[in-house]
Amino acid sequence: MTAKTDLWATRWGLLDASAYAGDRKDSCHPMTGVAALQRRFIQTNPRRMLNALVVDVDRPSAIMDTLERPHEHPDPSWVIETNRGAHVGWWLRDPVCRSDYAQEKPLRYAARVQEGLVRVLKADPAFTGFITRNPVFPGLSAGEVIWGTENTYTLADLRTSAMPRQLPKKIANIRSDLGRNCALFEHARHEVYRLNRIMGYPTATALYHASLSHLLDVNGTISTTVGGPLPLPEVRSMARSMAKWTTCNHTPEQFTTIQSTRGQRSAEKRWGSNNSQKIEEFLNGC
Repeated sequence: MTAKTDLWATRWGLLDASAYAGDRKDSCHPMTGVAALQRRFIQTNPRRMLNALVVDVDRPSAIMDTLERPHEHPDPSWVIETNRGAHVGWWLRDPVCRSDYAQEKPLRYAARVQEGLVRVLKADPAFTGFITRNPVFPGLSAGEVIWGTENTYTLADLRTSAMPRQLPKKIANIRSDLGRNCALFEHARHEVYRLNRIMGYPTATALYHASLSHLLDVNGTISTTVGGPLPLPEVRSMARSMAKWTTCNHTPEQFTTIQSTRGQRSAEKRWGSNNSQKIEEFLNGC
């Protein structure tokens, strides 16, 4: 391996773990990270961390369009040729957490940045980003991969003018894998809160099973034209995270406090901040 390929393998984050890989895109299965590096197709990021953003530019002029200057998008970390175009990747300086403890705001920001890259490069909106061409595959032909900058990027560095100000709320309008993840969460969370109440504030395990059923139903409605449903492990992880957070933060006592606060705000909006005096004057006919 060369210095470039060694650097890619190190930043990849799965060298000492398990990763999906295979000789064909439709036959990938879990194996050790060392073995995965020997396959043509490989898992792009660890399940719980987003180390890189990758888009699929699906046209014959993909490599030229990606590298030709001037261009609005940042210089890619690598570009690898595919049968119909190229996969283009950028390394992140600060990986974004996608585990049960992940915060939604960084994920939504990363999804907006990725959507901007998809738009500015006119990349394939249905590309899920889970499996990519392996740029360190030993059997690559000369020139099949083009190495770019060794620098890493913050999410702010990867912003483009095409980056949306906010993600579409409807899952049907989401085009990136990160966007679908955020949209599924946003669409399902209110139902999970409702399930928590009608089930009498159950344990996290019980709420997880009920939430998973709902998330799978919603996930199954995502059209293949926008990338199709998210992988099952990702949906399970989301359901587990939502159930754990909801059972900790939506208790009967907190629900009562929230309802009381909402009632007070509603009263202030109707009667003003000094509502006690106004209500008394109203009742006294003043």
